[in-house]
Amino acid sequence: MDLAGRTAQRHGMTKVHYAIAALLPLVPTPAPAQEPESLDQLEPGAGEVQAEWLGNLGGEGEQGFELLFGLTDKLVIGAEMEFEGPRDGLVFEEVSAVVLYRFADPEEAPVGFGMMGEAALDRGGRLSGLEMRGIVEMQSPRWWLQGNAILRHAREDGEHGTGIAYSASAQRDVGGL
Repeated sequence: MDLAGRTAQRHGMTKVHYAIAALLPLVPTPAPAQEPESLDQLEPGAGEVQAEWLGNLGGEGEQGFELLFGLTDKLVIGAEMEFEGPRDGLVFEEVSAVVLYRFADPEEAPVGFGMMGEAALDRGGRLSGLEMRGIVEMQSPRWWLQGNAILRHAREDGEHGTGIAYSASAQRDVGGL
Protein backbone atom coordinates (compact mmCIF):
# COMPACT_ATOMS: atom_id res chain seq x y z
CA MET A 1 0.00 0.00 0.00
CA ASP A 2 1.34 3.46 -0.91
CA LEU A 3 1.81 6.38 1.53
CA ALA A 4 -1.50 8.06 0.59
CA GLY A 5 -3.41 4.80 1.14
CA ARG A 6 -1.76 4.17 4.51
CA THR A 7 -2.45 7.78 5.59
CA ALA A 8 -6.11 7.57 4.54
CA GLN A 9 -6.53 4.22 6.27
CA ARG A 10 -4.78 5.39 9.47
CA HIS A 11 -7.07 8.45 9.76
CA GLY A 12 -10.29 6.62 8.87
CA MET A 13 -10.62 8.56 5.62
CA THR A 14 -11.44 5.46 3.59
CA LYS A 15 -14.66 4.87 5.54
CA VAL A 16 -15.65 8.54 5.13
CA HIS A 17 -15.04 8.37 1.39
CA TYR A 18 -17.17 5.21 1.12
CA ALA A 19 -19.95 6.85 3.15
CA ILE A 20 -19.91 9.96 0.96
CA ALA A 21 -19.92 7.84 -2.20
CA ALA A 22 -22.88 5.83 -0.90
CA LEU A 23 -24.86 9.01 -0.09
CA LEU A 24 -24.13 10.93 -3.31
CA PRO A 25 -26.93 9.28 -5.33
CA LEU A 26 -29.41 10.56 -2.71
CA VAL A 27 -28.39 14.21 -3.14
CA PRO A 28 -30.82 16.12 -5.37
CA THR A 29 -29.24 17.34 -8.58
CA PRO A 30 -30.52 19.98 -10.97
CA ALA A 31 -32.47 18.79 -13.95
CA PRO A 32 -32.36 20.61 -17.26
CA ALA A 33 -35.15 23.14 -17.67
CA GLN A 34 -37.86 22.18 -20.11
CA GLU A 35 -37.88 25.65 -21.63
CA PRO A 36 -35.70 28.73 -21.22
CA GLU A 37 -36.49 30.80 -18.14
CA SER A 38 -38.08 34.20 -18.60
CA LEU A 39 -36.17 37.24 -17.38
CA ASP A 40 -38.04 39.65 -15.11
CA GLN A 41 -36.93 43.25 -14.71
CA LEU A 42 -37.31 45.94 -12.07
CA GLU A 43 -40.06 47.63 -14.09
CA PRO A 44 -42.52 49.33 -14.50
CA GLY A 45 -42.00 52.55 -12.53
CA ALA A 46 -44.60 54.53 -10.61
CA GLY A 47 -47.66 55.31 -12.78
CA GLU A 48 -46.43 53.10 -15.65
CA VAL A 49 -48.01 49.97 -17.15
CA GLN A 50 -46.11 47.10 -18.73
CA ALA A 51 -47.72 44.43 -20.94
CA GLU A 52 -45.66 41.46 -22.09
CA TRP A 53 -46.28 38.31 -24.16
CA LEU A 54 -44.08 35.37 -23.13
CA GLY A 55 -43.76 32.41 -25.47
CA ASN A 56 -43.52 31.28 -29.04
CA LEU A 57 -46.44 32.46 -31.17
CA GLY A 58 -45.85 29.86 -33.89
CA GLY A 59 -45.45 26.67 -31.89
CA GLU A 60 -46.65 24.55 -29.03
CA GLY A 61 -45.75 24.99 -25.42
CA GLU A 62 -46.43 27.54 -22.75
CA GLN A 63 -47.63 30.99 -23.72
CA GLY A 64 -48.22 33.78 -21.27
CA PHE A 65 -49.55 37.31 -21.06
CA GLU A 66 -48.40 39.50 -18.17
CA LEU A 67 -49.77 42.91 -17.19
CA LEU A 68 -47.98 44.93 -14.47
CA PHE A 69 -48.88 48.28 -12.85
CA GLY A 70 -46.37 50.50 -11.04
CA LEU A 71 -48.27 51.72 -7.96
CA THR A 72 -45.32 53.56 -6.37
CA ASP A 73 -41.59 53.93 -6.94
CA LYS A 74 -41.12 50.66 -5.06
CA LEU A 75 -44.33 48.60 -5.43
CA VAL A 76 -45.62 46.88 -8.58
CA ILE A 77 -48.66 44.58 -8.80
CA GLY A 78 -50.04 42.62 -11.69
CA ALA A 79 -51.34 39.38 -13.13
CA GLU A 80 -50.24 36.74 -15.62
CA MET A 81 -52.29 34.23 -17.62
CA GLU A 82 -50.70 31.10 -19.07
CA PHE A 83 -51.94 29.02 -21.98
CA GLU A 84 -50.86 25.96 -23.95
CA GLY A 85 -50.81 26.27 -27.74
CA PRO A 86 -51.48 28.01 -30.08
CA ARG A 87 -51.02 25.50 -32.91
CA ASP A 88 -54.33 23.77 -32.09
CA GLY A 89 -55.85 26.76 -30.29
CA LEU A 90 -55.05 28.34 -26.96
CA VAL A 91 -56.00 26.30 -23.87
CA PHE A 92 -56.10 28.15 -20.54
CA GLU A 93 -53.68 26.66 -17.97
CA GLU A 94 -53.42 29.08 -14.99
CA VAL A 95 -53.68 32.63 -13.71
CA SER A 96 -51.18 34.27 -11.35
CA ALA A 97 -51.08 37.25 -9.02
CA VAL A 98 -47.71 39.06 -9.15
CA VAL A 99 -46.11 41.46 -6.62
CA LEU A 100 -42.72 43.16 -7.12
CA TYR A 101 -40.98 45.21 -4.45
CA ARG A 102 -38.03 47.29 -5.63
CA PHE A 103 -35.50 47.88 -2.82
CA ALA A 104 -33.10 49.85 -5.05
CA ASP A 105 -33.83 51.36 -8.49
CA PRO A 106 -31.07 50.66 -11.06
CA GLU A 107 -31.48 54.16 -12.48
CA GLU A 108 -30.72 55.71 -9.07
CA ALA A 109 -28.35 53.19 -7.40
CA PRO A 110 -25.24 51.44 -8.75
CA VAL A 111 -27.08 48.10 -8.48
CA GLY A 112 -30.85 47.72 -8.55
CA PHE A 113 -32.41 44.97 -6.47
CA GLY A 114 -35.94 43.70 -6.01
CA MET A 115 -37.99 40.67 -4.99
CA MET A 116 -40.90 39.34 -7.02
CA GLY A 117 -43.48 36.89 -5.69
CA GLU A 118 -46.07 35.01 -7.71
CA ALA A 119 -48.93 32.67 -6.72
CA ALA A 120 -50.74 30.70 -9.45
CA LEU A 121 -54.13 28.97 -9.61
CA ASP A 122 -54.89 26.31 -12.22
CA ARG A 123 -58.12 26.10 -14.24
CA GLY A 124 -59.74 24.14 -11.39
CA GLY A 125 -58.98 26.92 -8.89
CA ARG A 126 -56.28 24.92 -7.08
CA LEU A 127 -52.92 26.40 -6.07
CA SER A 128 -50.59 25.26 -8.85
CA GLY A 129 -47.43 27.20 -8.11
CA LEU A 130 -45.52 29.60 -5.91
CA GLU A 131 -42.48 31.47 -7.13
CA MET A 132 -40.00 33.92 -5.61
CA ARG A 133 -37.42 35.80 -7.69
CA GLY A 134 -34.48 37.87 -6.59
CA ILE A 135 -33.86 40.40 -9.37
CA VAL A 136 -30.58 42.27 -9.82
CA GLU A 137 -30.08 44.93 -12.48
CA MET A 138 -27.18 47.25 -13.40
CA GLN A 139 -27.37 50.03 -15.96
CA SER A 140 -24.65 52.21 -17.45
CA PRO A 141 -24.54 54.34 -20.60
CA ARG A 142 -23.25 51.33 -22.60
CA TRP A 143 -24.30 48.22 -20.62
CA TRP A 144 -27.50 46.77 -19.20
CA LEU A 145 -26.97 43.67 -17.01
CA GLN A 146 -29.83 41.68 -15.47
CA GLY A 147 -30.10 38.50 -13.45
CA ASN A 148 -32.83 36.49 -11.73
CA ALA A 149 -32.43 33.82 -9.05
CA ILE A 150 -35.64 31.78 -8.92
CA LEU A 151 -37.15 29.50 -6.27
CA ARG A 152 -40.29 27.72 -7.50
CA HIS A 153 -42.76 25.20 -6.10
CA ALA A 154 -45.12 23.71 -8.69
CA ARG A 155 -48.02 21.25 -8.65
CA GLU A 156 -49.29 19.66 -11.84
CA ASP A 157 -51.16 16.46 -12.68
CA GLY A 158 -51.01 15.17 -9.09
CA GLU A 159 -47.25 15.70 -8.82
CA HIS A 160 -45.34 18.47 -7.10
CA GLY A 161 -41.78 19.64 -6.64
CA THR A 162 -39.55 22.52 -5.67
CA GLY A 163 -36.71 23.75 -7.84
CA ILE A 164 -34.24 26.53 -8.35
CA ALA A 165 -33.35 28.24 -11.61
CA TYR A 166 -31.74 31.37 -12.94
CA SER A 167 -31.81 33.65 -15.96
CA ALA A 168 -29.41 36.38 -17.02
CA SER A 169 -28.90 38.94 -19.75
CA ALA A 170 -25.99 41.17 -20.76
CA GLN A 171 -26.80 43.84 -23.34
CA ARG A 172 -24.36 46.36 -24.82
CA ASP A 173 -25.11 49.49 -26.79
CA VAL A 174 -23.03 49.25 -29.97
CA GLY A 175 -24.62 51.97 -32.04
CA GLY A 176 -24.59 54.85 -29.58
CA LEU A 177 -28.37 55.21 -29.80
